[in-house]
Amino acid sequence: MKFRYFLPFFAVFISTAFLFKAVTGFWADSEIWAVTLSKVKFFSFTAENTIPADSLGLYFKPLHHLLIKFTYILFPDSWNILTINRSVGAAIGFGIAIVYARVFYEILYDRKGFILAFIAILATTLFFERGYRIRADLLASLFHGLILLEFFHLQRKTDAFDIKISTFLLVIYELCMVLSTVKYLPVLVLLNILYFFLLAGESKEHYWVRFYKTKFLIQVFLVFAILLGIHFYTPHFLENYVQELIKYSMEADMAATGENETKFIHVFRWVSGNPLIWVGYISLVVFSLMRLFLSREKVFTFEKNKNFLTFYSILFLIYVLATPEKYSYFIASVSPIFTILSLIYLVHFIG
Repeated sequence: MKFRYFLPFFAVFISTAFLFKAVTGFWADSEIWAVTLSKVKFFSFTAENTIPADSLGLYFKPLHHLLIKFTYILFPDSWNILTINRSVGAAIGFGIAIVYARVFYEILYDRKGFILAFIAILATTLFFERGYRIRADLLASLFHGLILLEFFHLQRKTDAFDIKISTFLLVIYELCMVLSTVKYLPVLVLLNILYFFLLAGESKEHYWVRFYKTKFLIQVFLVFAILLGIHFYTPHFLENYVQELIKYSMEADMAATGENETKFIHVFRWVSGNPLIWVGYISLVVFSLMRLFLSREKVFTFEKNKNFLTFYSILFLIYVLATPEKYSYFIASVSPIFTILSLIYLVHFIG
């Protein structure tokens, strides 16, 4: 019997182990602080309408803390609010694995490959250890995957109404990704580079290509409206926010500079713990770039998506390595895209 027939059983096993670890794993100080902060300091201001020093995380990760606050609303008298939020974190972890596995399926059109990708994402060392925790990075990763998935769906749609719905969803997903944590704001810039290259080679006759360009106008209008509303509600908030964001970034960079020997430790753990994934990823990068720049053959849509997603992942990896705070949670949140790209090469190589 072929190995792929056992994949559903492996999926159930790894999912059970992941859920068990989520329920029984130790509580990190950052998780306890996030849950406490959302209850006690939920979007509070000082008398001068400035951000309290102990509440910065609320404004750099507003959607993350809003989700935690929602659990307090649903379970106001619960004595085990930490376990409830950890369960939500596990659900987000499963959601990440499902969404990125769907991206893998959209590229290879292989239903069995979906299950394989789901297993591989959960089994990646750092994701298995950290993918269930109460962290904003993981919530942003979920929306990042939804953006990629919806964009690939959009390219195959022909109905005008469906294209409008997909474009609207992309706007929402991108806003939610950035609102989950400002750390993913540069990722939005990288995504727009991906959009540009994928749109550049498409015929202008495609309705979705013409309509997609209006997405940027929609987002500019929404961001402007939100900033204008905040300015009228709390005039000094935006100035204070930018100052605190710059200060936060500089402090993070200084802390990382002072720990040169340890700041890449979780990157090393990611690579050393998953050698097969990195062999597959590096091989895919080499062959994709050679095909992209040297081949004169006509490249079909799914091949183009694979090649440019590989190019995007290189930019993404550069950002990950350049980020001052390369904590294990952040590395876990970015790992799925490299896992599925590695599988693309390994599946083709093996089968």
